[in-house]
Amino acid sequence: MTVGFVAQTVVGARHVDHGLPGEDAVATASEGDVVALAVADGHGSSSAPHADVGAQLAVAVVTELLLAAADGLDTAH
Repeated sequence: MTVGFVAQTVVGARHVDHGLPGEDAVATASEGDVVALAVADGHGSSSAPHADVGAQLAVAVVTELLLAAADGLDTAH
């Protein structure tokens, strides 16, 4: 079976108006017949100036952890 992904985040109007980056992230990964999907909503405040980086890091790490966790599962169902 072939599986395709379409994922997108959209920068909000406030962020655009103030020249701020989008802080949301999405990542997908697959290995064999296992698919991992992670989404993160960045913490949008002045106390978190690198929320965009944190969201990207979170989804990258979580997709890898999900694939690793699924490695020992019986996915033949």
